[in-house]
Amino acid sequence: MTLRVTLSGLVVALLVAAGGTAQEGWKEFTWKEGKCSLLLPGKPTEKKDSLQVADKQGVYMVYFADSPAMAKADAATIKQVFDKARDALVASLKGKLLSEKDVKLGKSSGRELQIEAPMIGVYRTRLYQVGERYYQIILTAPKDVATSKEADKFFASFKVVP
Repeated sequence: MTLRVTLSGLVVALLVAAGGTAQEGWKEFTWKEGKCSLLLPGKPTEKKDSLQVADKQGVYMVYFADSPAMAKADAATIKQVFDKARDALVASLKGKLLSEKDVKLGKSSGRELQIEAPMIGVYRTRLYQVGERYYQIILTAPKDVATSKEADKFFASFKVVP
């Protein structure tokens, strides 16, 4: 699941970055299908399991997948899923892991990764397991953008909504 997410998300993100730009200004967007909200620097393109915005700074994306088996997963299982996702991302991007840290979304476990990747810059992502739903919040951008206060604002704004 994670490798498919990573590769399809990356391909879509790169295609959008090459051809589109977002409107100026950050706005809160509530995504019904994804059951989440976050700040975005423009109007997103929505798909069934992902949404994205590309602007001159980078590509902002959210992906989700449901896995009923994960609904009652213990912390060790979730850690293992995040470890495998990290390894798959680094390998598929042919990148170098710059940083990794555990994060929380309410009571749900998460992991933030920053991966330096050729031709992309930095692939910064947060992975969350919220019940049966796996979320991946992604920013691909030059390092100064991916590590900026605006990038922090994007990641910190992510919320799950009923």
